[in-house]
Amino acid sequence: VTVGGPGISGYVPIPPSWLSTTPSALPQGWQLSTDIESGQSYSKAIITNSGVVLVDSSGSSEEFKKTGGDGVTSTFAPPAGSVAVLKVVYENNAYHYRITADDSMTYTFSAAGALESLISNNDDLSPASALYVYEPGVDLARLKAIKDPVSGREIQLRYSPGTFGGSQCADAPSGFSSQGPAGMLCELVYPDN
Repeated sequence: VTVGGPGISGYVPIPPSWLSTTPSALPQGWQLSTDIESGQSYSKAIITNSGVVLVDSSGSSEEFKKTGGDGVTSTFAPPAGSVAVLKVVYENNAYHYRITADDSMTYTFSAAGALESLISNNDDLSPASALYVYEPGVDLARLKAIKDPVSGREIQLRYSPGTFGGSQCADAPSGFSSQGPAGMLCELVYPDN
């Protein structure tokens, strides 16, 4: 692959290390001390009378067979070798399917099977440790907030509108781009703001 354009003499080859099939929420050279993107295990749920099939972004699936009950009393058997727990919860006047998965994440799906939330599980050894709330995406989930489970306060992360959505960020200081590159982290909102 080569590139040419204003200020470039002829065509210049692009090294393969510059290319990625995985979108990033931070510009090249930036780092965050936590995982800003999560390779989520599940992207949707197929809900039937006999169980729930959880599907990942590649199309692979795992079936949780219904073993008894109805509504919030429903019980499910995980696939062989899994210790994941799936349950039905009733919140905000609607039924939801919540799985505490093997990947240390908790997924919540609507009754129609749409992924609604993705949250890191609390650490049993440090129950007051921060919770990482991810914004579900098509192929990746971006870090949306870092929440203190004790006070309920959180730091919100906002992204420029792009391929995976985003929100309008506050106006940048003079001399800076008002939104930054599409889909990139552009603002942190602290609880005291």
